[in-house]
Amino acid sequence: MLTNLFLASGVFWILTYILLIKRGFEDQTYGMPLVALCANISWEFIFSFLHPHQPPQLQVNIVWFFLDVIILFEFLKFGQSELRYLPKKLFFPIFLLTLVVSFFLYFLSPMSFMIGVVHIQLLDKIL
Repeated sequence: MLTNLFLASGVFWILTYILLIKRGFEDQTYGMPLVALCANISWEFIFSFLHPHQPPQLQVNIVWFFLDVIILFEFLKFGQSELRYLPKKLFFPIFLLTLVVSFFLYFLSPMSFMIGVVHIQLLDKIL
């Protein structure tokens, strides 16, 4: 039952990401705010490759990660024209700083590991 819930949630988020990517290319913009994008890609990288979840969540995380890479491409391609108030020379440094901070906040956070690595086993025991 719980596995089906995780799979359904994963499929609907995948559909959301695909629609977000499609709309981003159509409108020549990015569809996810910088902080959310950096947090998502950090979480999905950590829990896909460094501290992988158990299947089937692992496969879902990997798909999410690669969809986030496409969203990241959109952000880097269209972001400078959207964020006109930000000086062009600060665009990439701010992006990199946000990504590094997001990654290390997740990577170094004990709560993140507790939730990310154990949540499936814990929820399974509770149910």
